Formats: sequence, C-alpha cells, structure tokens
Amino acid sequence: MEKIEFIKIDKKIEQVIGTSSFLARVKGQDKNVLKMLREEFEKDTTNYENAVAYTYFKWFLTNGKTDLGDTNFVYEVTFSNVEALNETLEEKPEYWILWILKYKIYSYMNFDENDFINSMEILIKQQNECEKMPYYLISEVLLAHFCYTKDNTKYAKEILERVMDNYTDKITILHAFFIGIVYEFRNIAKRSGDDDILELVESVLKKFF
Repeated sequence: MEKIEFIKIDKKIEQVIGTSSFLARVKGQDKNVLKMLREEFEKDTTNYENAVAYTYFKWFLTNGKTDLGDTNFVYEVTFSNVEALNETLEEKPEYWILWILKYKIYSYMNFDENDFINSMEILIKQQNECEKMPYYLISEVLLAHFCYTKDNTKYAKEILERVMDNYTDKITILHAFFIGIVYEFRNIAKRSGDDDILELVESVLKKFF
C-alpha cells in the first residue's frame, strides 16, 4: 500500500465548501452556476479548490436526498460526481476531503459490501500513517454506519469503540458537515431501537463535537 500524505483541511477549503453549500441552496436552479463550476473544474481537474467546489456543490444540490430512484440524482450526483472525484483522485490521492465525499456517495449505492469495506479500511490505514487529525474519525464513523445498515452490528460496534479509544480532540473544522454525517447514523440507530449502538454514537457526538 502506497503511503499518502493527505492534505490537511484548512480554513480556505472550509470556506469553499461553505460557499458551495450556500450556492446550492440559493442558486440550485441556476444552471449557469453549475456550468461555471464545471468549466473551472475541467480547466485543471487537479486544482484542489476547484475540484472541491464543483463536487461538493453537486452533492449539496441534492439537499441530502438519497433516493436512487430519482434519475436526476443517479446521473448528476451518483455517477457524474463520482467520475469527477475519481478523475481528480487518480492524480491527487492526497485530497482526503474528496475521498470522504466519494465514499459518502458510495455508501448509498449498490456496491459490493466487501469491496466497500475493504476500500474504507485502506483509507483508514492510510490515515493512520499520517499525522492524526480529529476529523479522520469521520471515515470510521461512515464505515460503522455502513456496516450497521448491512446488519454487521458487531463490526460497527468495534469500529465505534475504536474511535472512542483512539481519538481525543474535538473536530473544530467543517463542524456542520461532519456532525451531519454522525447525526445521520444516530437517527438510524434511534429508529432501529438499538440502544447499544445509539449510546456509542451519542458518545462520539459528545466527545468530539
């Protein structure tokens, strides 16, 4: 496994993602915005800020909708967005913030369960070889959530317990985006009535947010 030095998320990228979210809310129906972002992205698909702005804008356009029966969602977000993410990550695998978006999208798709788990575990191993950042725990929460939805509750619990043991600092950047990922897992746990998983997810929220 090739060692990757992930680029840390800074205030500039936090601002780019915040702007993408804002534009998706207020200009979501304006095709010129998407066209402009796509054109800037296509000028240089390795440009960090342009890749983040384009792919996150397309994600926020869904407003959290994950209905794979919606053909617009399938095409515009699931397929074309993953293509854009892959194009950039092939050349710039150090863009961690794009990996987390890619796997967030993948978690909704009908991918082979083992392939998804293996891919996420590789990402986590690569993270572990870098300077530890508090937000790296999000990839582990995402994996735990996926495993839980696939009825692999035992492994989901193990992952969450590992998160509680291995991380200490609170997440202070991209707070709203990252906490939203954990909230989604919490809501699933609440609906399922699984008190053990719910307690672990609540512990993650309390300790790191």
